Amino acid sequence: METKKLFELLVNQLHNLHSLKEVMIEQQKAIVRNVISEVEKAVEEEERILNRIRNNERDRINEIVSLAGKEGISLETPSVNEFLKIMKTNNDPNYETIFKVRNQIILLAYEINNLNQQNSYLIEHSRKFIKDTITALYGANQHKIFDRKI
Repeated sequence: METKKLFELLVNQLHNLHSLKEVMIEQQKAIVRNVISEVEKAVEEEERILNRIRNNERDRINEIVSLAGKEGISLETPSVNEFLKIMKTNNDPNYETIFKVRNQIILLAYEINNLNQQNSYLIEHSRKFIKDTITALYGANQHKIFDRKI
């Protein structure tokens, strides 16, 4: 089975995820330092990377569907996991390389999810701190002005 393009797409996705992780770390540092311009810059870069990830994911799905069609294989979903099962069943020589990249992607996605949770926690507690400070300064009756979601 010719899986070179699929392998390249997965490696490209791995690079995109590494970039996303680095931007999220920078975003976290900017949140902690309270440098809004750096947070905005990180968010813009994060959006660009997420767009590349989305496009790469679309290409990966199309490639799996194409490979399955060429081989006459029926897939329930065009996932890497399902494709790997078929590759293993067929004793494909490229199984190990794609399996390793897929595992790296899974681990990196877990790390990104963890960073995202940390950033959400920081933002939520910053909002609460600001709200509590304003309430303490101006009284409980004035806090509704600042109760909007950002």
